Amino acid sequence: MKQKLLHRLTALSRRGFGIHSPFIFDFQRNVLHPKKRNAQLYLPFHKEPNKVLKLLLRMRVYFHLGTPLVLTKQYQRGFDKYGIAYQTLQNPAQKYDWAVINATQPLSKNVLQKEAFVILTGAYKNIQKHSLKKQCTVFLDLYHIGICIFKKGLSQQEFKLRL
Repeated sequence: MKQKLLHRLTALSRRGFGIHSPFIFDFQRNVLHPKKRNAQLYLPFHKEPNKVLKLLLRMRVYFHLGTPLVLTKQYQRGFDKYGIAYQTLQNPAQKYDWAVINATQPLSKNVLQKEAFVILTGAYKNIQKHSLKKQCTVFLDLYHIGICIFKKGLSQQEFKLRL
């Protein structure tokens, strides 16, 4: 509880104040906390009660992401609910542009495309210790999940944001 309160107090504004990276500011404004003007883009799942699943679905639409690698049962059920295809086994011959994994599971950077998203779920302390956190270009700490972004042209940064 203490960690959650500390995270909430130190996280950057929901409106994007204090974010000096154009990519992350755009992510904050159009994916994390979209305005009503973007509602048509996310209409099929705007009433989804699970905030994390809703964020994953918005990321998929906004960034035009392909079939994800999903290694957590909770989000497999959520993707099934919306009829979204996903893979549950790592195929070494295939490169993924996004993956949803539990923070206790290892994931090799070799199965990811050059520009990819990895969503780490699970306990906050496990997310903070994951090996991909140090390898990614940008790490977004949302307390409930961590998002590792591998993208050319960005400097290595870490942001604390509110979900």
